[in-house]
Amino acid sequence: MQMKKYPDRSSLTSISPLPWYDPQTDNIAVKILNRLMNRSNTCMGTTYLTAVKWAGHVLGTDSYDSWTEKEYYSNLEEFVIRDIDITTSSYHNKLFNSLFGDKAKATQVKFSVTDLIKHIKNEKAPVIFSIDVRKAFNPKATSPMGHIVMAVAQCSNGITIHDPRGKYDTKYNDLQGANSFFSYELLEEIARKEVMNLISIPEKKKKK
Repeated sequence: MQMKKYPDRSSLTSISPLPWYDPQTDNIAVKILNRLMNRSNTCMGTTYLTAVKWAGHVLGTDSYDSWTEKEYYSNLEEFVIRDIDITTSSYHNKLFNSLFGDKAKATQVKFSVTDLIKHIKNEKAPVIFSIDVRKAFNPKATSPMGHIVMAVAQCSNGITIHDPRGKYDTKYNDLQGANSFFSYELLEEIARKEVMNLISIPEKKKKK
């Protein structure tokens, strides 16, 4: 039996600052286009909303501190055309980039654990990607059950993810608040490896 792994503090690198937004009290239904968005299918928007608040904090603006899911999806509606677009990360990237211009960027790249680690180490900024949570939600499911999370730290044993929908929708045994730790072995097993979305603050890197 494989032993459970925990973060290795001696090799830990985290984004800066760590996200503080925990939107559990929002949990509201939002109508966008023809789709009703509720707690079971807002994981992408809620995670990107966390990234928006994080970037605003890094850049010294409180413009988005008061945003809830309702405000976020209201602004997303400008960029989406079809219902499916609401759950497609490239459209959320468009909204993110429109909010910050050249000051902060959301860029979609091919998923790579190596590049994910490098991004957190070099940029001290988060990575948004999808996992298949059948193990947690429904082990009998035959189709992938996608769930969007945000990597916020890495170490020699694995990554820490911020999962703002976690208290409602996951059954991870190691869930504490909105954060969970995934060993690299578990990440290889559950990551949906098509794409990931890198959040970066160019000005932050220049000031190093």
